[in-house]
Amino acid sequence: MSKELIFRALRADEVELRVKQIYQKNGKPTGLSLLCYKNARCDQNILDETVGPLNWQRHHLRDNANCIIAIWDDEKKQWVEKEDTGTESNTEAEKGLASDSFKRAGFNWGIGRELYTSPKIFISADNCSIKETGKTDRNGSPIFACYDNFTVGEMTVSESKVITRLTVLLKGREVFAFGDKPGENPLICNDCGQPIKGVKKRDGTIWYPADIVQYSKAAFQRQLCVACLKKAQKQEPPKEDSVTF
Repeated sequence: MSKELIFRALRADEVELRVKQIYQKNGKPTGLSLLCYKNARCDQNILDETVGPLNWQRHHLRDNANCIIAIWDDEKKQWVEKEDTGTESNTEAEKGLASDSFKRAGFNWGIGRELYTSPKIFISADNCSIKETGKTDRNGSPIFACYDNFTVGEMTVSESKVITRLTVLLKGREVFAFGDKPGENPLICNDCGQPIKGVKKRDGTIWYPADIVQYSKAAFQRQLCVACLKKAQKQEPPKEDSVTF
C-alpha cells in the first residue's frame, strides 16, 4: 500500500437513492427528501480495483456491529486497519448490520466519502408519486409512502471530494438538479460577482439558476443571486411580483 493511497470518487451509476423523509402540510404531501448511499458491493469492487483482491480483508466483531477493513502495506510489511460501527436494517437485521458496518468502515478509508457533501435533495409532490398507506401516526396524521425508482443521472466530484454537480432522474426525466453542467460557465451575479446557485422556495420547489436570472432581469434589469435579490427587493421596487423563498 502506498502512503498516497487514494480511492477514486464514486460514479453516478454506483450511487443509489432512497426516500429519507416525506413532508406534508394540512394532511397533504408536499414532497420528499432523498438520501444518497452506496451498497457493500460498491466498496468491494473499489477495494478490488484499487489495492487488488488479495490485499484487503474484512473482519466483523460484536455480532457484526463492528467491521474492520484491513489493507496490506507492502512498505511496512503489515496490515493497516480501520474500523467502524453499523446499524441494523429494517429487513434481515443481522445481514444488514454486517453490510452497514462494512460500508462505514469503507468511509473511514475514503470510499464514497464525498456522499457526505451531497446537497439536500428535495423532490416536490408534483414530480413524484406519493401515496397514502392507510395508516396514521400517533398524532393522527396520515402516513405516506413513495415507491418511485429514483436514479442519479449526473454526478461530478471535485479533487477535494466535494459533489459539485448532481442530478436525479425519474423514468428518464430530470426532477432535481444541483450545480452547473461540466464545461458550462456558471451564471454570475452582476452585483456581488458570485455564481448564482439554485435554492428551495417556501413551497418546497427548486428555483433553478436560469429561472432566478430570468426573474431578476425582469424585476431589476440585471442578473442577481438570491442574496442580492433579497437586498434589491428591500431597496428597489421590483417590476414583477416578488418570489417567496
